Amino acid sequence: MFDSTNENPELIWNEATRVKVRQIIERGVDELYRAQSSNPDHKWDTLKPSLLKGSLSDNSCAYADSVTGELVVGGVFVRLYVANPAWAVRHPRQFATELIEKVLELMHKPSADLTLVTTAFIELLRNFPNTADQLPAQGYLPQFSKAMSARDPQTSRSAILILQQLAENHYCADALSRINCIEGIMTSMKNQPTLMHESAHALKCLMRRNNGSLAAQMLSTGMVDYLLEVLRGDLPGVSNSPAARAEIVDALKSACLDLQVGEKISEILNRSPVWAQYRDQRHDLFLPAARTQAITGVSNSPAARAEIVDALKSACLDLQVGEKISEILNRSPVWAQYRDQRHDLFLPAARTQAITGTSTGVAGYLTEGMFSPPPLHSQPPPIERTG
Repeated sequence: MFDSTNENPELIWNEATRVKVRQIIERGVDELYRAQSSNPDHKWDTLKPSLLKGSLSDNSCAYADSVTGELVVGGVFVRLYVANPAWAVRHPRQFATELIEKVLELMHKPSADLTLVTTAFIELLRNFPNTADQLPAQGYLPQFSKAMSARDPQTSRSAILILQQLAENHYCADALSRINCIEGIMTSMKNQPTLMHESAHALKCLMRRNNGSLAAQMLSTGMVDYLLEVLRGDLPGVSNSPAARAEIVDALKSACLDLQVGEKISEILNRSPVWAQYRDQRHDLFLPAARTQAITGVSNSPAARAEIVDALKSACLDLQVGEKISEILNRSPVWAQYRDQRHDLFLPAARTQAITGTSTGVAGYLTEGMFSPPPLHSQPPPIERTG
């Protein structure tokens, strides 16, 4: 290992480091030789100031060049960890603790390092979800909830991205649902409207904990009215805005289930013409009703046609009603376009002929001409009789 070169989140070992290690060892050996030459009973003191001078920038430190300009948290090079987030650090729980402490520190005094530390913390929770289990007991979540109320856009961005990961952890979600966090979430939403999908996802996860305190906060902070306003808008710059709307609707429906304030929230929602566009929809996109029909109508994709034809053919095989289904299908000129085709795309016969130039009525354009099918009425070979 001494002669190798390594660069990972927990070790930067290169030629410059190797040279400095040699120099420190050689100096220590020389000092020890001189000391023992004058006093044979002298023992080597590894903590001697001459070996450990000053700070990491001192020439006596082998890591001086490696750590210069690097952000190190919990013994991990944050830049390298972000580049390789699947790296299994030696002490993941300690790393999580020190990362959230660093995040809270930077949220109060935002700097360029906040984005880097936020990314590292999110990647740690995403790749090693269990590292978040300890955070509620350590008391960091009330501090985090308070920091979410900051007006700084950079702080709000970090708060939303981290909250999205914390809300997916059952322990953290339970802890957050017991503290005043809705106002901070709404502040972050307003400061970072392009992250509405992430904010709404976190809110949905929290509201599903069915904690009465959160529903009451939704009512007292004006979050319900704000979310209705969001649903009314176009959500410019939001990635996957239909999914964001779905998350918001889910959160509001969960709030309506609260035994104490659920009825009041339902009254507010039912007075809104915007809510009428979403409350009765069952699909995941939660688009306005005018757009739902256009999307959920009969699919024109070839794959969908193939599935439909296959289902109808299977229905025709039923011993009780198969004949009746076949009669209905055979009376349809549309069915005549599909029933005899064999390929998976199930294009109408007119389109098949236009693509292939010929129409055999047996194979589609993907398979036609590629092989000669065996005769349909081939005779089995004669049985040899002995004796």
